[in-house]
Formats: sequence, C-alpha cells, structure tokens
Amino acid sequence: MCTPEILAFLGTGTAAVAATETTAAIASSAGLFGAKEVFSLGATLSTLGTVAAVGGAAMAAQQNIANLEYQTSMANYNATVAENNALASEFAAQHEAEVFKDRFRRLRASLGPKYALAGVVINRDTPLAVDIAMAEQGALEEFAILYSGKVRSGAARQAAIGQKYAAVNYASMVRPTATAGALGAGTSLLSGLGARFG
Repeated sequence: MCTPEILAFLGTGTAAVAATETTAAIASSAGLFGAKEVFSLGATLSTLGTVAAVGGAAMAAQQNIANLEYQTSMANYNATVAENNALASEFAAQHEAEVFKDRFRRLRASLGPKYALAGVVINRDTPLAVDIAMAEQGALEEFAILYSGKVRSGAARQAAIGQKYAAVNYASMVRPTATAGALGAGTSLLSGLGARFG
C-alpha cells in the first residue's frame, strides 16, 4: 500500500487515503502544486528550467557536431576542387606552350622565304645568328609557359593539402564537441538538482 506522502506526490488527492490528520493536510493540496511543497510552483518551474537547460545543451552540442561535419565535407570538397585546379593549370600550360610553339614555328618558317627574296644566305653570318637567337628565345618562352603552369599547379596542390588538413581537423573536433555537450548537459542537470534539493 502507498503511503499518503507518495499518493500526495502522485497528485491523487484524498480519494484513496483515509481521513487522518496527514491526509487532511494532503487533501488541501491541489494535486500537482502544493503537496508539502513537493511540487510547488517554484519547484516545478525550477525543474522545467533544468530540463530546458539540459535539452538546450544537448541541442547546442548536436548543432555544433552537425556544423563540424558540414565543415569537414566542405573542406574535402574544396580539396578536390583544388586538386582539379592543379590538373587544369598543368593542362592549360601545356596547351598554351603548344600553341606558342606552333605560332613560333610558323613565324620562323615565314622568315626563310623573306630572307631568300632579299638575297640573304640563311645559314651564314647575321641571319644564322638571328635564327639561333630566335630559337633560343622561343625555347625559353615555351619553358616559361610550362613553368608558370607548374607554379600554378603547385599552389593549387598546396591549397588542396591545406583543405585536407582542415577536414581532418574538423573531423577530429566532433568527438570532443559531443563530450563537451554531454558534460554541459550533465552540469545543467546537476546544477538544477543541486538548486532543487540542495
């Protein structure tokens, strides 16, 4: 059989309790509020505040975890984009070098007939020196184009590495964030219980 205090705690009033002095005091309660201040309005609000604080801490932790997971996926995506940019830079530089080489070859080829029309012997003296210097400059320009592509590609690869490290960093913060959220919820719960029963 339940004691009158338990029945009062449950809010049953006087229906199942014999009319004694204790039950007369319990009978004056209005069920949830007022039974020897077991569930007074202040205690109820304090309990609801504790529940809200625990729920808020848990929700904040879940939001932080979701944010970290999103940042992890975005960093991985950015790393993939940077790797693709690295490849694109190399291919673009190779294409640009091929276009330059073709134009330069055509320019050099067009000079031979012009020299011949002018009566210049191509493989002697100044025209030969000019042709050699042009070939050297053309090769240097082609290498500069390819090197520029390598530099851009290297920068994009470094960005990809940075994004991969960022993704690992974000992913590594998920577990501590979950732990911190659980500790925050526990702290709220214990603080509320301490305030209520302390």
